[in-house]
Amino acid sequence: MSSSNPVRKISFEVNLPRLLDEANQLISSVGFDKSAQQIGLTHTPSCAAENRYFESVGSLYDYEKDKFAFHERDFNVFNQDHQGSYFEWLYLNLPFKVARMRLMRMPPKKCLSIHEDTGPRYHIALKTNPFSYLFFPESKISFQIPADGFLYEMDATQLHTAFNADLSEDRIHLVFSDLEKS
Repeated sequence: MSSSNPVRKISFEVNLPRLLDEANQLISSVGFDKSAQQIGLTHTPSCAAENRYFESVGSLYDYEKDKFAFHERDFNVFNQDHQGSYFEWLYLNLPFKVARMRLMRMPPKKCLSIHEDTGPRYHIALKTNPFSYLFFPESKISFQIPADGFLYEMDATQLHTAFNADLSEDRIHLVFSDLEKS
């Protein structure tokens, strides 16, 4: 992927209504982490059972220690509460080995800080709106991932942000990292 095209559609299509149904059930039963607005579907092998949904959320960088507390590849265990689910089917059938897998909510009128990640990120948009974008400041490229049931690869090693400038609608993506590229 080049800097002129930091996001590309992958020819991997999901059953979006089924995925939305499972996501809505998970959101209703577990709820998003209050600060990160995420729910993790993978965790580390040593994760305590009560922390399975939240160990992998948020930034992995420890700013106080100035180093990574975890790496994407550390989150290589699928949450056993969802065995037999469509989430598990995706975990097992995506065209790469999944490491960290999260539902990520961006409320209206929110923006992430500019950052870069250690490897690509793969997105499936579950809910979006006309005012939600990824933005790459160095190339001045913006991209909206549509809720069309397809997987999108993003070159997250480039500086980027995401924002939801809508007044009332959430943006919800299912986001994956690649075990071998992160």
